[in-house]
Amino acid sequence: KKKWEVHVVSFHPHKIDGTMHHYLKSASIRAEGNNFQYIFKLRSIIHLVKQINPDIINSHFLSSFGLIAYFTRYPNQVINAYGTDVFINSVKNPLMQYLCKKALHRAKRIIAVSQRMTEFLVQKFSIPQEKIITTQYGIDLHLFQNKANMEDRPYDFIVNRLFVKNSNYDFILQSIQALKRNKKDVKLLIVGSGPLKKHIARRIQEYGLSGNVTLLDAVPAEKMAELLNSARVFLSFTTSDGTPLSLFEAMACGLYPVLSNIDAYREWKNKGMDCELVPLSDVDETAKKMKAALKKCQITEYTNANIKMVRKYMDYQKNMEQIERLFKQVISDSQ
Repeated sequence: KKKWEVHVVSFHPHKIDGTMHHYLKSASIRAEGNNFQYIFKLRSIIHLVKQINPDIINSHFLSSFGLIAYFTRYPNQVINAYGTDVFINSVKNPLMQYLCKKALHRAKRIIAVSQRMTEFLVQKFSIPQEKIITTQYGIDLHLFQNKANMEDRPYDFIVNRLFVKNSNYDFILQSIQALKRNKKDVKLLIVGSGPLKKHIARRIQEYGLSGNVTLLDAVPAEKMAELLNSARVFLSFTTSDGTPLSLFEAMACGLYPVLSNIDAYREWKNKGMDCELVPLSDVDETAKKMKAALKKCQITEYTNANIKMVRKYMDYQKNMEQIERLFKQVISDSQ
């Protein structure tokens, strides 16, 4: 196997083992995207690229790093396209859509995390279908495993999406409040980070859920696997999404999913995922489906089928080998 020398150019100071890290200090970074201040570091990044002289540039998030990579004019580029960044941020205005289209056409290949995203890129940006590979990185199947009996898990529900508007935490808490009318001791664990943390903490108090909801900061993957094994049902009520790895990590740990009724999740339900899909406009209906999920999570036929799906589609080792082959092909084609 090829040994890669990996350089990470990032606006985050956190280093990644096995890589050479280049930290570009910037203004505060918004977790929800739209970080236009990135462009002010373009000269520094172009200088770095010339110094490193990489075989390939792999940029993540089309509307930020994808555009920066485009402006470097480096020939061998692969863009990773993700959820809301593509469906909302990249088309928020005509100028952004024009620039993102230019970046996508310059890239040699594009990695899309869902079939719906692939179709969106083809239709909205006129990208040739053969230029896109539809896959997700996958998860560590050795780390995320079903290790606890359902009756031994202290939390009914867990949600670990970013603390941003798109995650709809108000609606989640309202649904817990509605469910509490029939299940007084309902327990929800919230784990994450983001700009709305104080707002979420305030809403927990306002909705009278301080005895029902535990709010924790983001944790490392090892701890997240442990926390997932402390809950029965996974919640994700996002307005838009791609293929969130957090969902598959949860299913690998045996949790039953309750998800917003959006295209991203319907795509996986059509592939065989067993889940409840809920309308983001009806709190009472959502509470009913959450209650039903607490029964379904006890049925191993459902949870085992979801675990089997995770192993089929989300094996990190297999998926990364596919992406590595893509990188090698891009490099080979340029020689």
